[in-house]
Amino acid sequence: MITDSKPSILPSVKRLNSVELYCSEYVMNARFVYQAFDLTGEYDWVYDQTLYSIFSLFTSHGWTELPAGTSVTVFTDRPERFEPLTELLDIQLLDEERILRGMGSTRFIHRLKLDLLAQAADGTTVPLIYLDGDTWLLSSFESHLRSISPSVSLMHTPESRVSEVENTVVKKAVGQIPQSYLPSGYQPESTMLYNAGLIGLHPSQFSLIDDAIRLTDCGTEFGYSHVWEQFAVSVMLDNATQVAAADDVVFHYWSQREQYNAMISELLGAIRARGLEAESAIHYVQENPISILSEKRVSSLKRVWKRALGQSKVVAARMQDSINAVQASRKAS
Repeated sequence: MITDSKPSILPSVKRLNSVELYCSEYVMNARFVYQAFDLTGEYDWVYDQTLYSIFSLFTSHGWTELPAGTSVTVFTDRPERFEPLTELLDIQLLDEERILRGMGSTRFIHRLKLDLLAQAADGTTVPLIYLDGDTWLLSSFESHLRSISPSVSLMHTPESRVSEVENTVVKKAVGQIPQSYLPSGYQPESTMLYNAGLIGLHPSQFSLIDDAIRLTDCGTEFGYSHVWEQFAVSVMLDNATQVAAADDVVFHYWSQREQYNAMISELLGAIRARGLEAESAIHYVQENPISILSEKRVSSLKRVWKRALGQSKVVAARMQDSINAVQASRKAS
């Protein structure tokens, strides 16, 4: 469903084999959040990869509808790209003005993630689970959802101490960020940098989103880096909560995007060619899951990927350049 208001909750639940999956006391009680947009026409794959991630959320839990207490919010400028699941989702429409506003004065593309998460948090009383489009669930998220509490948050996986971050721009800025933007007790030697492909927050932690936005804005003043939002969320959560990793059930393929997107497009193309509606499409994805590539195959394809486009940070930089070009064109007109 497409709306500008808070999501409605679909109460009925069915397992794919028609056996009841949830007993009365089992309710997910969470709001899952995605974003997918393309102002430039160059990154059409963002819609398919996000749709496949949502399919994986359904198939990994045996849903053909959402259980009571669970919603899936998708911020997008192209709601039609989420058929045949649109009626199961809370679609929040994005336009160019909202997208650019969410990127802030520096037009930092990844700031929008946090801005939309703050919008989703408004009025929400259950945990928020943000997922990047280039993720999918390997199995049920139940145990991780149950672990979220006022003292425990979720991110995808730890990567390095902030003091050991390899990104040159961030490394130079770490010691220069004013204390007023940082949490009490923050030390780069003890703060962990986590991958932000997944962010899970308890309602009591929602105020940290605004703190992370402020820190992101401060960081971008030191120069462009595609990890500023990741840095900001990690700093806030690692200093206020115990951060738990969820990479055992969430696969994040940012560095192999090209090869996985090709497989996703083929699968979704088959669904569209057959004209499948939601329940049948979910069955089809469950019966034809995309396999994770072997390490040998990944290594081979990563070399091709590096030669063709470079690391994922190059893609991020190109997306940022595209947004800057949109902004320049907007000003000129």
